[in-house]
Amino acid sequence: IDGLVHQNDNHGQKISFGFGNFVVETNSMEPEYPVGTAIVTKKKDTDKIAETYLEEKAAGKSNDEIHIDLTFYYGEPVNVKSGVDGKTDLVQALASAPITHRLINVIDNTVDTSRGKYIFILAGINTEAAEAYSAENQYQAIYGDAIYGQVIINSPALGGFLSFVASPWGLIILLLIPVIYLVIS
Repeated sequence: IDGLVHQNDNHGQKISFGFGNFVVETNSMEPEYPVGTAIVTKKKDTDKIAETYLEEKAAGKSNDEIHIDLTFYYGEPVNVKSGVDGKTDLVQALASAPITHRLINVIDNTVDTSRGKYIFILAGINTEAAEAYSAENQYQAIYGDAIYGQVIINSPALGGFLSFVASPWGLIILLLIPVIYLVIS
């Protein structure tokens, strides 16, 4: 019920009590999150996410050492320079579905402060996928209000179970178990 009540606040996703679950559908985060992995995200204050990232960067950690993975809505473009290679414009919206990528940069938001104090630059970690697509499609710039949450748990086994249950055969079997129990009892 909580997920349905707050669905409009979360770009159509059912986030219940600050937690959302998603299944990875692409290889952009492999090998850490293989296709079919279930991930659980927890809503966090985006200012705290940005401050954590900036503190770790100030402590001398590289992006390879900082693992802040965010699930977000990416249906609207944000026009900023990424700072990743100094020349990549991040203006193209790829999808209107949830995406999970790693945080690689935080920029002060001077464009539309009503959408958050920071703009987050994210990218997939699969270098082979990055080579297969153009650089513009590998980096996303999003406002803080597009973030569903930070990944706290991932499970390939749970992802397989959820995919099975969502399939026609899985649904039939799931419905037959209680029916068989009722008939036997």
